[in-house]
Amino acid sequence: MTTHTQLLPNGGVVTYSSSLPIPASAIARILSIAATRQIFDTLSDPNGTRVILKWQSKAIWDGLLVGDVNAQLIGSLLQLTCFPELLGRDMRMIHKAKQCCNVSIEQLLSETHANFVMIQLMKEMSGGAGTKDNQKTYVRNSLAATLLEQGFPFNWVSEATEKLVALVGLKQITQVSNLPPGKQRLDSILQLCEQCELSPPLAVSKSAQKVAQVGMNKARKRVAINVNPADYRIEPSFFLAENDEKLPQLHEIRHKSCGVMLMSFDQALPWLREQQIISADELAMVILGHHENLQTTLKTQCLHVPCQDSDSRPVILKATLVQLGEKVVRTHVSEMPIIDEQSCSTVSITYWKEDWSVDEWKQIVDQPFSYARQILAAQGLSDLLQSTWGKSVRKDRMPTTSYHATSVQFHATIAGDRILEALNASGFNKLWLTPKNNQGLVKNQKSMGLRFSSKDFDRAWAVIFPGKEAPKVQEVHHMFQLQSLPYGTTAAILEQWANNIGWTFKAIKALGPNSWLIGSCDMPPPGLQLFNNRPILIKHLPPKDTANGNPIVAGPMPRKVDRNAMSSASTDQTSPHFDPWAGYNANKMQPAQPKDLTGPTEAKFQEHAAKLNSQGEQIQKIEKALMQLQSDTKQEFQNVQQREQQTQMQMQAAINAVKTDLESSFQQAISQQSLQLNSTLGELRTLLQAKPKRTRSADGDDGMEG
Repeated sequence: MTTHTQLLPNGGVVTYSSSLPIPASAIARILSIAATRQIFDTLSDPNGTRVILKWQSKAIWDGLLVGDVNAQLIGSLLQLTCFPELLGRDMRMIHKAKQCCNVSIEQLLSETHANFVMIQLMKEMSGGAGTKDNQKTYVRNSLAATLLEQGFPFNWVSEATEKLVALVGLKQITQVSNLPPGKQRLDSILQLCEQCELSPPLAVSKSAQKVAQVGMNKARKRVAINVNPADYRIEPSFFLAENDEKLPQLHEIRHKSCGVMLMSFDQALPWLREQQIISADELAMVILGHHENLQTTLKTQCLHVPCQDSDSRPVILKATLVQLGEKVVRTHVSEMPIIDEQSCSTVSITYWKEDWSVDEWKQIVDQPFSYARQILAAQGLSDLLQSTWGKSVRKDRMPTTSYHATSVQFHATIAGDRILEALNASGFNKLWLTPKNNQGLVKNQKSMGLRFSSKDFDRAWAVIFPGKEAPKVQEVHHMFQLQSLPYGTTAAILEQWANNIGWTFKAIKALGPNSWLIGSCDMPPPGLQLFNNRPILIKHLPPKDTANGNPIVAGPMPRKVDRNAMSSASTDQTSPHFDPWAGYNANKMQPAQPKDLTGPTEAKFQEHAAKLNSQGEQIQKIEKALMQLQSDTKQEFQNVQQREQQTQMQMQAAINAVKTDLESSFQQAISQQSLQLNSTLGELRTLLQAKPKRTRSADGDDGMEG
């Protein structure tokens, strides 16, 4: 970053330019931190005390300051260096949760057990939580958001929040707005509305239904789950041979093999049609899903199979075991004692708002399970309900919020021998029970009715409707749709047609002028069915809970995989589950296309062209490899050249350094020798210039002569 300063008569202008994409909001902070570091680095003393300045939990300077430096001096410097961020305000300094004012660094060090001083920096703050108008706006928006989420109309919410803020004190309404989201917050707001005579509208807006669906137990869409048998591994100890040995899991059914194989119904269909024992040992198919009506002579058994998916997660699958060997495949049997399983019935218990007072209804909406037990306990049926679950709050059969609810329903289980006792009390105690076995007193929004058991129906009908013929009661286990019937077919005509084909069914209702919904305990007769020599289509309608079979009883659902990967896997001929007819679809017949017949000569040309193309691709790969090799070699030569230049420069520098050292040593040695030589010459000159002294022999001769 580069800065440019321009001085003006009344101030100055500082502009900057940067090559990095730094946001404008960060420039002020960058300049402040840089200036702070620059100033305090000049004040650093190597003999001082370590001081750390932290701003927004980050250290912006860590250095040594003299102990007599005052906090006021530090604050004044920070006000100058952090001016781009403070814009004239002061910088507050906090040490040990106290503000630092007229105190030195040495005094701050004495207050802490550490060997350094840490000062937290904060901007100067002024003002409070805002004006009353701002507080009122915040409270009004908070209340309005809660009411709008519950589905109240916008016009009423706007008017109600204005009146609440005007009539209720700001202190009380602020306490309500500070409550966490939930029922307590909503009840407090509605209580304030009642105190201010603000009646909420009775109509439920569409948004209330959307809000109610969030977090509630919605009915799951019954979507077919595709389970790939190849992704699951059966627990090795579950399937056993007759000698209690573990049976292996096979990947392909073959004659005279031994083990079990997990497969889909389509993969097992050819072996089911063949209906033959193909092994003398233990061999069985484990077909995904429960298939109780298999038309085969082979031994079958519906069971739950423990497995592990591709991620080694435990899963329990519904499956049908089909024996293909002479020896029977057994399952693992626990050595624990058998626990008696108690039979029970499932019922739904419904509260209706019109049957209860306002206070009672509030308790029911909040705690429907415990309130039902209290009512039953008052009748001596305290232990009637075994377990309860599935609370549902509704208005006009649609999910809604607790405030707008007109009915509350939940499910429970009752011991099988006490279901009649519970149904006898149903309705009279304002708890409306709906069992699964068509017994009891029931109520809907427009009418009431009595429900009796099958054995008591005729006797009850004679009492309620004396002299009137009782309707025929026919059990229905399977539902069918008859299509392509003659135009205007009636129930009487269908009954006559049923007698002709020997199939007993009950006409339930017409689905159109050419279609009827019927029910029967038996499957239709095999073969093609005709109505006045016109073919009839009989479509089986399985129950809703089994319309789309889900073989997973417990455990995680299979992960979503790429459709392209699935399609490629299904066409892999090396896979043990490859089915060449899997992609066949009779509904999408395509016109026959002319086949491309290739002669022997043209086939040779095509083979030669394929070889040339292959060789051309190989040549291109070789050329790419050579180009890459040339590039790498060139780069290596450049690197070697650079290393040689660096080595030469280093050698030249070392030689120059040695030459300099030698020259310096020679100069010093020559100087020392010159000094020593000059000193020696001087001494010799002195000796030569001195006068000679007389010897003793010369003195003796002179005496003797005298």
